[in-house]
Amino acid sequence: MKNLCILLLSVFLASCASKEAPHVVDFPREISVNEYDSLPINLLNPAQIFVSDKYIAVLVRHEDKMIWVYDTQSHEHIASFVALGRGPNEVLQLNRIGQTDMSGGNLKLKVQSFPEFIAWLDIDASIRENKTVFTDKVEFDGRQSRSSNMLYAANGVYYLNDSSKFLMFMDPDRSGNFQYNPSPFSLIFDLEGRDISDTLYWYSHPQPRAPMILFSSMAGMSHNRKYLGRANRYINSIVIGNIEENRVKTIGFDSRATDLRKAEQEKATYFDEASANNDYFFAIRHTASETSSEIWVVDWDGEPVAKIHVPLKLRAMCVTDRNQIYAITNEDRIVMFDSGL
Repeated sequence: MKNLCILLLSVFLASCASKEAPHVVDFPREISVNEYDSLPINLLNPAQIFVSDKYIAVLVRHEDKMIWVYDTQSHEHIASFVALGRGPNEVLQLNRIGQTDMSGGNLKLKVQSFPEFIAWLDIDASIRENKTVFTDKVEFDGRQSRSSNMLYAANGVYYLNDSSKFLMFMDPDRSGNFQYNPSPFSLIFDLEGRDISDTLYWYSHPQPRAPMILFSSMAGMSHNRKYLGRANRYINSIVIGNIEENRVKTIGFDSRATDLRKAEQEKATYFDEASANNDYFFAIRHTASETSSEIWVVDWDGEPVAKIHVPLKLRAMCVTDRNQIYAITNEDRIVMFDSGL
């Protein structure tokens, strides 16, 4: 692992020293979406959407119960779950949901309620028991313990195939880690041993304090939990991580994509949202258009696959294993279309 970190740092420093870094110029395919279905789901300001063979779940943060569940085929509303509060199975906050489990046709959503707990919202069980049901719950046991400090310092936590371990994106500011590594990194945290079993550096930044643009990205994990992608909001690049092999690859989209000083000065926005399945990582490209969108697709080897042109302005999406895309438009419409992949 030390060799990996040294290699990543060397590559980063070399790219910073060069004005012309390797980058992607063209995508192999350009796909235009000409047809889409508008679903009869009417919600005010929906934030995210998640889809399995059985269920469509929509996050609506301003509602008393924030997860609205619909039948995937009939689109009829089934129930709503997850309320704000300190009561049983309530949450203190519910921000971006970054991981789903769709095994067996069920739908589970990873819920992080800091500083209380991390758990799966089990839709099948919640419908069956007519109440919010969390499973595989890991509670914070006070900030004095090592595990609670680690969980609190993470700004993103992901379940892995090994149920005893989490992938945790650490926030160097909140974790007080700037002295040792001023860049975002992730840990494999062993819940049973309550200790770190591995470290994966997504960026290596040589300055005493990394620019804050490094800490804003949209992440998406493959359904098999082997890969995770990060679409950088303010840096013109996507980073692909192979979790099992501890490998990271950065895909830059212009010759200065690794020039963080330039990116910090320009403060341009590049990506708005992301989703993933077992084949690809999808990211909504930020554009000036108010009536159309582009979805940029790369595979888990970090190779560009396609640009998908959509005649709608999208702000969130979910990609199924059949490469269908369910999306939320800026007009609060929920639509579905085939990606063409």
